[in-house]
Amino acid sequence: MYCRSIDEEVSGIRRQLDRGRFERTVEAHKDMGDVIQRYRQIESFFRQLQVSSTGSCSTQRADPLVD
Repeated sequence: MYCRSIDEEVSGIRRQLDRGRFERTVEAHKDMGDVIQRYRQIESFFRQLQVSSTGSCSTQRADPLVD
């Protein structure tokens, strides 16, 4: 889930970078906000992944202590 979402955001940034110079110049202001939003979304995915993996690790560590 996270990998696919991150890949989609990165692909969107790549599409913007792959456009011609003139088109990038014309769309620069709009693109700047879009790229910032995409990076924030990627950061959010990494945070969610970190919280998810930290929760899984603490659950795994707690199980042996119960025995």
